[in-house]
Amino acid sequence: MASTDVCNASTNSGLYNAIIFDLGGVVFTWSSLSPESPLPANVFRRILSSSHWFEYEKGNLNKDEVYSLVAKQFAVEPAAVKNTCQILSDSLQTNKKILEVIRELKEMGLSIYAMSNISAPDWKMLKMKMTPAEWALFDHTFTSASAGQRKPNIGFFKHVIEKSSIDPSRTLFVDDKLENVVTARSFGMHGICFDDDSK
Repeated sequence: MASTDVCNASTNSGLYNAIIFDLGGVVFTWSSLSPESPLPANVFRRILSSSHWFEYEKGNLNKDEVYSLVAKQFAVEPAAVKNTCQILSDSLQTNKKILEVIRELKEMGLSIYAMSNISAPDWKMLKMKMTPAEWALFDHTFTSASAGQRKPNIGFFKHVIEKSSIDPSRTLFVDDKLENVVTARSFGMHGICFDDDSK
């Protein structure tokens, strides 16, 4: 589902007063790794799906620790992991279509939240990728690092619902990972699996 569908889903029925956006893959996009990257794309995807990386996103490991652990697990050099992360970080850019949709929804009076699986160091970096005015469109950003839990764990969703005081039945949830959308739907939210229409 693309950005225009997100806007239509939130405005046509009038049933919703809050919307939760994922950051990576929805609000932000990044370039694909090239064949010249320090790590092949398939290896890096496995690293990002590893239990060590999940612990990093929950705030239980620092950068040096996670680089060392995943390097050992996948038989690569820690520097290659670090340099690949830097390449992707440098390529991050905002999804302008989604930002425009968020502005429109905010003007219509909807509460806007972000919910992201992201470590504290990466969150610090990401905050510099948008202007203060753009971040101000969000009523609050919930990170896995601050919650100590990550999507699709139900504990992270309970944390967001409790802290934001949203009514799940009147909330839209937009994410590019189906497993996260499924958990959101289990709480009664209207889940939308996002597919960037600019790709």
